[in-house]
Amino acid sequence: MQKSETLNSKPKTRNQGGTPDGHTILVVSSSFVVNPGLYAKIPYDPYKSFAPVSNMAASPNVFVAHPTVAAK
Repeated sequence: MQKSETLNSKPKTRNQGGTPDGHTILVVSSSFVVNPGLYAKIPYDPYKSFAPVSNMAASPNVFVAHPTVAAK
């Protein structure tokens, strides 16, 4: 990585922005892999469309629901 990059942070885009140009570096949160389960159409496959370079951090996820919710 011999060139400088600009960070373009758009928090309300649901991690769906940016056109790959061969020089794209992506930093994402857990919503990156959750979005396919939440939205019918997204412009990427989180497992096939990107290749990991480094793991910068790890954080646990917790799913919480009220006992009266009839979740299966």
